[in-house]
Amino acid sequence: MHTDIDLSSYPRWNDSCVWRPAEDGLIIFQISQITDEHGSAPHHTVQHIFLNREGYDTWMLCTGENTIRDIVKTLQKEYEGDEQAIQTDVVDMVTKMREEGFLLLEQSPCRVDFSLDENAYPRRSDDIIANIIEDNFIVMKMTTSEVHSFNRNVEHLWNICDGTHTVGEILQNATNADEISFLLQFFIKLDFVELKDSKT
Repeated sequence: MHTDIDLSSYPRWNDSCVWRPAEDGLIIFQISQITDEHGSAPHHTVQHIFLNREGYDTWMLCTGENTIRDIVKTLQKEYEGDEQAIQTDVVDMVTKMREEGFLLLEQSPCRVDFSLDENAYPRRSDDIIANIIEDNFIVMKMTTSEVHSFNRNVEHLWNICDGTHTVGEILQNATNADEISFLLQFFIKLDFVELKDSKT
């Protein structure tokens, strides 16, 4: 893949992305908000991409603080591989991820932080209904008829997003805090859950 990407630019995660570890890599979801030409309530589209272990390592360095050149040098030290080959792989990946909207390129450092405020109170949006259907947990946004299906075990998290528990409390009591953090961010980006400053 040939590209004219500036190696001194700073790749950063798009704000619409959330991700979770997968076997031998990473799955990244991009949750985009779409408004049709008739001005109806916005709905969301979800696309995803899988990265292998090398892609995972590159992605985790795209914090907006490292240039492409910095990322190449870091990976070259980690893998002790050929710097030119690594540069080609990194540039190809950044180019592809940028074209598909997963990454943005900045001309100056622009740190992004996707961590959740542990003092905030997750609360389900008022226009949402949820139910178990054929062993799946189905969530529907009434204003847009937008429907998403999850594994049934997500129901417990959904039920405790009632505005009376902080993010910190939820994560502290979770069996898998990373998975719960991912799901909370997924819900938030879908506008299914809001973070409140105080208990409701």
